Amino acid sequence: MNERQQKLLSAVMKEHMKTARPVGSTLLAEHYHFDVSPATIRNDFMALEEGGYLTHPHTSAGRVPTEQGYQYYVAEQLQLKPVQNKEKQKLEQAQKSQGDGRKNLAKQLAEISDEAVMIAFTEDDFYYTGLAHLFQKPEFAELNLLYNIGKVIDHLDEVVPQLFELVTEEAQVLIGSENPISSDCSLIVGAYTQATENEKSIIGIFGPWRMDYERNIPRLKLVQHYLIR
Repeated sequence: MNERQQKLLSAVMKEHMKTARPVGSTLLAEHYHFDVSPATIRNDFMALEEGGYLTHPHTSAGRVPTEQGYQYYVAEQLQLKPVQNKEKQKLEQAQKSQGDGRKNLAKQLAEISDEAVMIAFTEDDFYYTGLAHLFQKPEFAELNLLYNIGKVIDHLDEVVPQLFELVTEEAQVLIGSENPISSDCSLIVGAYTQATENEKSIIGIFGPWRMDYERNIPRLKLVQHYLIR
């Protein structure tokens, strides 16, 4: 992959993350200043498709990232963005509000990220919230996909023990086939141990492949920090 193709892949990622639609060569030529023609971009599309980073729906001339494309983007092109102060304040208030501070944090994280959030206190005790955020995404308009996700959530108790074996305190991004919950989604997940307890717990943000990794990874890390206090 040459330098222009790397930039092209990054641009496709950003556009697809915003719109959930296939990205065309004309749009990239007009808005991203590649200084090449749409025809040249289409040739690069073909090279990226042959490399396994992009694919195109049969009904569209545009391209969408593949699982491999997203994995490359997260590993090589990600530029993390700091958590906004107003988000920090909301999370701190949630932890201090009445009730279980851990569940309150999970709910607020789901609101801020606009994704689903799961928190597993032990392998047998877990909580999830924000499914409405997940199911309103364009990806989940397909009934079969919605059914598959619902089925996985119904059997989450069978998946959580796998996460306890897999996850460390370092935030991890598990995309597609890497994600034991569902290959149709991504999971940003990390472990934590509260100061008053010795047991490992897990918290994760669960969403489509095109979720906002640049913002959600720092958000998850901040919540991990709050949870160990």
